[in-house]
Amino acid sequence: MNKLIASFIVLLLMVSTINAQSTERFIRIIGNSDHTYVANVTRVYFTVNEIAPNEYKKISYKPLETVYDEFVISLSELGISKRQIMPAKLEAYRYNKTKTKNYFVDVKDQKTLEGLSGLQSDGFKVKSVQYLYANIDENIENELSLNAIKDAKRKAERLCTELDMKLGKILNIEDRSSGCCTSIDPSNKPETNKKYKITITFELLDK
Repeated sequence: MNKLIASFIVLLLMVSTINAQSTERFIRIIGNSDHTYVANVTRVYFTVNEIAPNEYKKISYKPLETVYDEFVISLSELGISKRQIMPAKLEAYRYNKTKTKNYFVDVKDQKTLEGLSGLQSDGFKVKSVQYLYANIDENIENELSLNAIKDAKRKAERLCTELDMKLGKILNIEDRSSGCCTSIDPSNKPETNKKYKITITFELLDK
């Protein structure tokens, strides 16, 4: 008899739980925000190589050291000192028989960048350009998260209006974008757009 009563109580609790779950009403909304970051440093890579002799073109041999000295002089004319020229590791041409070294220079102003872009000689030239995003304001990510929450709430309120219901409390927040924007890898673009997404579960109430 006791077992029968216990089984009945368990069954009653299960029915009550199912009914409670079936009447629970909520809505899940994704909130979005974004920010466009502008690079504040441009890294210009150069290839410096020795000049091989060519009798047909009447070109004399010029060692790598001499070409490098000419390279340093050319940069100094643009206001870049020798200590600003840093060695770089770039993929070398597989079948390049001449001695070659790579360097990079970081610049922050457009005038110097334009001067470097047009810099070219028989022994050195621009290899590639990368844009760096240094000194990123950490408060921007906080703003992105708050704007994403506001966006989710705005969407939820609009849907509640259509459903003739009232928006209740926040039941859950899923923030998978946290940490997305505190640092940005070097890019070949001067601008990078970062998107921030937050999923929020709101309670739905009758008016």
